[in-house]
Amino acid sequence: MTERTATPAGVDPQTPLQGRLLWIAAAAFVALYAAAWPATWSIHDEQGYLSYALALTRGHLDPSEAGIFAVRSREIDGRVVPTFGLGTPALLAPAVALHWKAGFAVMALCHLLGFFACAAALRKAGIASWWALLYLFHPTALLFSRTLTSDIPAMALMMAGVWLWLGPRSRPLLAGLCWGLLPHIRFAMGAAVVALVLASAFTDLWALRQGGRTPLRSTGWLLLGLLPGLALLLVLNTMLYGGPLVMPATWPISPASLPANLARYLLSQNLIYPLLLVVALAARSALRPQAIAVSVALLSLYGCFQFLYAGYGWLGSVLIGDRFFLPLFAVLVVPYAGALERSLRRRAGGIERWVPWLLLVLGLAAAVAGTLRHQSVLQRQAELQDLLYEATDPDSLIVCTHEGLEYFFDGIAPRRLVVWDQLVPRLGTEEAAVIGELAAAGPHLRFVAIARTDRDDDSARHSAELIAFATEHFDAQVVAVVEEPGFSFTLLR
Repeated sequence: MTERTATPAGVDPQTPLQGRLLWIAAAAFVALYAAAWPATWSIHDEQGYLSYALALTRGHLDPSEAGIFAVRSREIDGRVVPTFGLGTPALLAPAVALHWKAGFAVMALCHLLGFFACAAALRKAGIASWWALLYLFHPTALLFSRTLTSDIPAMALMMAGVWLWLGPRSRPLLAGLCWGLLPHIRFAMGAAVVALVLASAFTDLWALRQGGRTPLRSTGWLLLGLLPGLALLLVLNTMLYGGPLVMPATWPISPASLPANLARYLLSQNLIYPLLLVVALAARSALRPQAIAVSVALLSLYGCFQFLYAGYGWLGSVLIGDRFFLPLFAVLVVPYAGALERSLRRRAGGIERWVPWLLLVLGLAAAVAGTLRHQSVLQRQAELQDLLYEATDPDSLIVCTHEGLEYFFDGIAPRRLVVWDQLVPRLGTEEAAVIGELAAAGPHLRFVAIARTDRDDDSARHSAELIAFATEHFDAQVVAVVEEPGFSFTLLR
């Protein structure tokens, strides 16, 4: 049996029935999302994005000016500024103006748009578009499509840029417009943007060496497309942080962290989808320079962060930690799918006819299982949130550990919060004054001690210290105690 020739770029090598898989999968995703609408948010990042989105709806860049408490922020020159880009809050703001839970619809829509951009990019590359199921049902992407974080918008923007960049009918200017917005979604994506420019310049120079007549033509259009987004970033940085190149970095970076982190990230990039990174970088593809450059940039950058997700079990930590590399997956998925398709074509027996249906079934099964598991976690979080709001009122003064901050959001109801971690330094020099300030709240004083006990950090110690302080200096009564594997919750009044 002779081997089939490669499909020309821009031609979708699939049957009409296989083409319908995209719509079947999208409808199933929407139905599942609607049936298990996220009950609440679950991490500090989401509280921060929601709070800044709410501030934007009230016409403020500084949430304190709108009377809104926001985590993931810091104070510079008397103003509260975010430690993240304003792209995600701006994206969420129109939905949050209606209801904060409407923000989840924005994330679901972003994931669907990225999915269809992936299908379009595959068609441009002459690869069957049903391979976009790898994008839609990526386990980490499915999980974070149910959150209010920056991961899904960054992934979708990168995918849209890849689609516009690929030939035939390459649109480097439009690709640049998409990629120029990436640092607004996540500052670290600036490294990916630099990598994309370098990859484009390398490609243009290589073409020139091979006899091309238009040196750096694509790179020029790409840079022009990047200009609006990057110029806006410099303006916002100056307004918020005091300088165009000033970034509110909160995670310490050290090359000493690279060996251990890089080993873990290289494993995860070849585990969630088998040999993803190896195959995508080795495969023949028009995106090979971009795949190599972005891989090196993001693996090096995140590898230097002195931070690793822990406490979710080994597999859970791998899946959650992969959130940083979802934009990288958007660059790798096309060459990876192309290599898989070429491998299938070399096999006899029409094996490629049932592979798309197998991907659909397996993807849906994983989506259902993951959604049910995540929803159970969110429902428990929502129960604790309801408990906190029922036990407090707008006059309450709530002293809580850092882990407890994520439960409060002024879009539900405003609360006065005091962070225990920031109160501790004052106790050494002005304990009596601190106790007097808290005692002034009288019966409205509450203590919330929440800790993650499944990881090696200070949250358990801070929680124990807060409980000891409350019971020693006040007639604190226990309202609720929840002890679960890896989690501790105590509410006192």
